[in-house]
Amino acid sequence: MIVVESRPIYVMGDVQKPGEYPYRPGLTALQAIGLAGGYYRVSDPGLLRLERDAINISGELSNLTRRYYYMVARRARLTSELELVTEPAFPAEMKDRAAKDQALQQVIDQERSLLRINVGNLKQQIDSLERTRALYEREIEAVDKQIQAGKTQIEIVGKELNVVKALFARGLTTVSRQSDLERSQAQMIATEQGFQTLMLRARQNITQIDQKIFDLKEERRAKLSAELQQTRLELEETFNRIETNRRLMMEAQITAPVLAAGSDDSTDSHVFLIVRSEDGRKTTIRADDHLELQPGDVLKVQRNYSPISPEFGSASLRAPG
Repeated sequence: MIVVESRPIYVMGDVQKPGEYPYRPGLTALQAIGLAGGYYRVSDPGLLRLERDAINISGELSNLTRRYYYMVARRARLTSELELVTEPAFPAEMKDRAAKDQALQQVIDQERSLLRINVGNLKQQIDSLERTRALYEREIEAVDKQIQAGKTQIEIVGKELNVVKALFARGLTTVSRQSDLERSQAQMIATEQGFQTLMLRARQNITQIDQKIFDLKEERRAKLSAELQQTRLELEETFNRIETNRRLMMEAQITAPVLAAGSDDSTDSHVFLIVRSEDGRKTTIRADDHLELQPGDVLKVQRNYSPISPEFGSASLRAPG
């Protein structure tokens, strides 16, 4: 009697030893998986490493995110300080976050307070210089009036002197009268020159004050611009580090459950597909673990993954502009 050996079956996919196995009547999918050594299992050290990495990345992301918002607050303060306004334009999403984060709210309050102090000090210095400038302007105005009055007196004395000179030429007045008028005219001219000197000094002082105001503003602008540029660079660097760590976190959060699933021997975590040839045509059947196999069947074992929503996958941070 000749015993015809049945065609083998093939087990592929998420098993320990995929390959070809002999067929026997009544062989179920679950039994075939047993022949292949059971579901694929990953080593525990791999899972521990991923869990450790996820914890470390989570802590780093938390620190970087906090630093990101601190830098955003600083940038808003520096921008407002450049414009000499006393209320920073904090982004709306930052204010929303600060409503739930007391530490971030304190940062916002500190930056707002620092802005008001810095802008107030600068305005106070400028106001002081401008008040001094106004005093010099009033001094110039008062001296100019005195000069104009002096010119009138000089003109009067000059006319009188001309009359006296004519009378003296005809012998109708004394030389002392002419000398008195000439001395008086000289004193008036000297007084006018003194007033002109005062006006010149006042105008020089005004020029110096204007230069001080300009230098004060430009020095502050240069310092703030440098700080703002540095803050923007640090903000961009922090954002890039957040994006890198976020991708690492997503990878860890996706990979860890996949590896963990390798230790789950429950049939609910796997999908069974049977590729079977019938009348020269291949068909794919989705089966359960109790389905009996036929000679020549190919059993594909796949993990049944669940969608994962990473904690940092939908963070609302925007690239710094």
